[in-house]
Amino acid sequence: MTNFALWLDSAFHSFDLGVLRFYNGLALKAGNFLTPLMNFISFFGKGGIFSIIFTLTLILFAKTRNAGLTGLIAFLIGVILVNVILKPLVLRARPYTHSEINEWWQLVGANTESDYSFPSGHVSAFTTALLGTSFALKNKKWLFLTLPCALLMAVSRNYLMMHYATDVLASFITSTIAIVLALLIVKLIYKKLENTENKFTTFMLTASIVNLFKKKEKTEK
Repeated sequence: MTNFALWLDSAFHSFDLGVLRFYNGLALKAGNFLTPLMNFISFFGKGGIFSIIFTLTLILFAKTRNAGLTGLIAFLIGVILVNVILKPLVLRARPYTHSEINEWWQLVGANTESDYSFPSGHVSAFTTALLGTSFALKNKKWLFLTLPCALLMAVSRNYLMMHYATDVLASFITSTIAIVLALLIVKLIYKKLENTENKFTTFMLTASIVNLFKKKEKTEK
């Protein structure tokens, strides 16, 4: 652990411990009901697989390509900030390595992770993809749907004792930075595409998987 990690553990000890104690109390009251649900939610942030599939699916359609590209770029920036830079730099140990939390961790399944705790990669991967696409779409209804999902991911990581509360809060900060950068990058990309006329730019702006199926149907007829 680095000096910064030791400072985090010391400065936010009461706050982090209080949040995890709350979730331990919740686990004790709920028995085995909540743990499978939290594991299910947490699964969607593992390895960024869901985020990649989700954003690539949106990229297939012309109307949502902008949003999908924004989500994907935000996700990739988030990976660099969290997994490549901050985790190896801070080297914060997982909550379950501390004796006072170890018992709580065993109660909710005793899952482990191979990397460090600060910030949360699961929260970053999920938040950047979902909220990145939401802000790009400029759709309040979609934002009201995706924001609670991102919060649930954070809750699941705390409930399972995989992260401290400060880990997930840091992930929301890095995710915000990643999303803002992605929005700016995609805006520049589309400005360049709209000011350039060739087959590639036409494809990027108008091509859709729906059109491909329509062409296939016409050919078959």
